[in-house]
Amino acid sequence: MDIDSDLRLRGSTQDKTHGPANPFLKALVVAGLAGAFVALSVFLAEARGIQGTLLVRDPAASFSFPPIAGMISHLGVAIMFGTAAVCAFAAFLPYVTTPPLLRSVALFSGFVALDDLFMLHEDAGLLAGALPEYVIFAAYLLFGLGIMVQLMGSRRSGPLAVLFLAGALLVGSMAFDMILPQTKPIVLIEDTLKFMGYAVWALFWTGRARRALRADTA
Repeated sequence: MDIDSDLRLRGSTQDKTHGPANPFLKALVVAGLAGAFVALSVFLAEARGIQGTLLVRDPAASFSFPPIAGMISHLGVAIMFGTAAVCAFAAFLPYVTTPPLLRSVALFSGFVALDDLFMLHEDAGLLAGALPEYVIFAAYLLFGLGIMVQLMGSRRSGPLAVLFLAGALLVGSMAFDMILPQTKPIVLIEDTLKFMGYAVWALFWTGRARRALRADTA
């Protein structure tokens, strides 16, 4: 039996066992959870003296920034969230043989995106009691090395030169951030290296996920 037939059989069995799902009911649940998340976030912000509208409005509208302010940073965050989503999707399919690796990449990419979006490493002291910024970056490096170890142990590692390039670009960006004074040229170089690193990272891991799907469904 091929994989498509097997998946159709599983779906048919589940439908007979649990009954037909109600898509509209699921949509209502998702909408309710999304609304509850917004309400809770606004409530907690107001409780700390922060205007709730600042959480829901675009920063350009709230602070009169130019609409393109932060464009490169936002695109980089979107790239990393996209990488996390692709790898998570592939990792949780039942017929992919390397889910732990892809789950690790999804977790790492998603956390880096969150960190970049909310500048968590800048506020590490608030989160963990005056934790130095370099400790956060060291944790990133250790996590990245762990992913590399997992990758080397897999049967299809892929073009490692591409991954090494991504790592070199991202490490270079971190070095510019930690070591050099934040002048305009340094900031431009730092964020350009980071954006390039994100793009190459996404290229490698989305390709890795695609190859895993193709190989495991062949």
